Amino acid sequence: IDTNNFYKWWNFAAIIDFKWKTFGKTYYSLIWLFYTIFFLCFAVASTLEQNNILFIISVIFGGIHLSFEIRQCYWDPKIYFNDLWNLFDVGAYLLPIITSILWLIYGKPSLWIIAFSNLLLNIKFLLFFRVFQSFGIYFAIMIGVGKKVFPFLVVLLFILLGFTHAFYILLRSTKNFSLDKPAFDDDENNPWNLATKYNSVNPDGTITPTPTLIQSPDSNTNMFNWFPTSLLAVYLLLIGNSGAFSSWTYQDSHTMTILLVLFTFFTVIYLMNLFIGLLNMAIEDYNKDEEFLLQKAKIIMEIELFYMFSYQKN
Repeated sequence: IDTNNFYKWWNFAAIIDFKWKTFGKTYYSLIWLFYTIFFLCFAVASTLEQNNILFIISVIFGGIHLSFEIRQCYWDPKIYFNDLWNLFDVGAYLLPIITSILWLIYGKPSLWIIAFSNLLLNIKFLLFFRVFQSFGIYFAIMIGVGKKVFPFLVVLLFILLGFTHAFYILLRSTKNFSLDKPAFDDDENNPWNLATKYNSVNPDGTITPTPTLIQSPDSNTNMFNWFPTSLLAVYLLLIGNSGAFSSWTYQDSHTMTILLVLFTFFTVIYLMNLFIGLLNMAIEDYNKDEEFLLQKAKIIMEIELFYMFSYQKN
């Protein structure tokens, strides 16, 4: 029963406790053991980069876990895809399997797929602790609060995209340039111009208006030449890092200064404090024992539906 209201009553808690002690604990321990073998084999093999037997074992055990995910999807696709954690489970099983197969056939694959495979496996292993009440209540809070504030995060994302677009239009270079070949022109957003100090002070106090290259520019000199890095720069500004704007002076770039003031007040001060308040209210709603029992009931339901044979259920 997918609601926490029933788990306020002792009889529903007793049903969960009875099923867990009768069969849930045994099956869950076996599932955890099989996953641990899968996790350790892939982690060791991908770290040492020299044991194909461990990759074969990873494919076998990963395939076993993936078969149960397919069975759940076949039972009711609508329910399956409505739960984002099921998609996470598929990724945690499928990505290491694909990585292992690629490694066995073509040799070492790209580092990014190895890194993400290990990351998903580690997070999935951590999720097994949610059946213990001391850990499970925090998982219930994290999952429940995440669902509660998700619409607010969508609104925040669109606001970030709006400011990113504005900064991208304002601060990008308007002329073609190459980071390998110096090119000084009248474009103030050109990375070569941003990395150059035009007025040098002489020992006698006079100023020589000749360009002096401070350092060779790179892709981080002007992060607003590419929209994805512009989004990264605005995100860094949101968490307090304004280094991406250090190449411009506030006195000369009036429009940029106005946008920065609007962004910091409306987003960093107002929306982020509002977000913290929403988190506090949502935590109070999900910091309850019945949320943990509901989470445990869903685990028992999966075991009973997909891991047990008919005669065992009877």
